[in-house]
Amino acid sequence: MIIKIVNANATIVAQQFNPSIITQLWLVRNEILSEDDFREGCITSPMVSQINSREFSLLTLPALLQFVPNNVEGENGDLVRTKLGSIVSKLPHTPYNAIGLNFLWHLDPEGTGMNELTKSIFYRDIALFREFNTEDARYGGYLSKDAFGCRLKLDIKPVIVSVPTKKEYLQFAFNFNLDLSGNNPVEEISLLLTRWNEARALSLQIVRSIQED
Repeated sequence: MIIKIVNANATIVAQQFNPSIITQLWLVRNEILSEDDFREGCITSPMVSQINSREFSLLTLPALLQFVPNNVEGENGDLVRTKLGSIVSKLPHTPYNAIGLNFLWHLDPEGTGMNELTKSIFYRDIALFREFNTEDARYGGYLSKDAFGCRLKLDIKPVIVSVPTKKEYLQFAFNFNLDLSGNNPVEEISLLLTRWNEARALSLQIVRSIQED
């Protein structure tokens, strides 16, 4: 089996972001980026801000802010903590609601068929599953638990990716969700960002556990 991470991001939800604040000039003045860091495709308007830089992209909408490291295969903990942490600390009066650390992994079963693989993981001999006990069936699941002071939510299901060639993978979508209910949401966000590498490592460990049985 081949395991590959295909996306990782930190998403912060708020009652109201002001996308027009987060401009290239604002990021430079606050020493978050330098003028040489920017890449093509940056836009800023009252409803959306899209910043593309050498190391990350940043999308801001009225309801959310999403930080995406460019090197998805790297750990990126220091990048997330310093860059996104700085952005959040510079906007302390934003009414933050929640933060999620998200990791998307694809597992290629190689010689094993997707029916065989997902059946070995999820199938139980009960009436519901017997309705789907066919050669073309696919199985998946949802799991959750507490981790790092948040709620870890994991959705597992087969997906078909068409680029560069059409192929079926078993997708693991991890969301480490923290609702911000305390008096200092900026501090809560900053503390969770310091655990990015740990959250990423745990997600990989869970995906790899498929190979242990």
